[in-house]
Amino acid sequence: MKSFGKRLLAGAMLSAAVVTATALPSAAASAGAAEAASSTVTVTDICYYQVRGVTDWLNVRSRPTIYSSVIGRLYPNQYVEGDCQQAYGPGASVWVHVKAPSGAWGWSSKDYLALMP
Repeated sequence: MKSFGKRLLAGAMLSAAVVTATALPSAAASAGAAEAASSTVTVTDICYYQVRGVTDWLNVRSRPTIYSSVIGRLYPNQYVEGDCQQAYGPGASVWVHVKAPSGAWGWSSKDYLALMP
């Protein structure tokens, strides 16, 4: 196994981690206050993925749909931490809950993420 994989897997076996996102007071006053409301997402198992099949970047979005805001970018061959469970979006698209480089959790298309062994 590559040294990168060993470092990732050293702390990888997390179970029932909880990620909490809370809206800032200024965001609550915006037109999108309903989407920015406080939410808790439970990540049951952590998996690692590699970005594949993109030439520039892969967007990380706030929700599992192409219409939601972009909160980060992943680049070709980049490794990313994500939830082992997937979500189904509009049009039978499959999304993975991933951790963006900023540390925020968002959603990226499963079409461009390869599950690492």
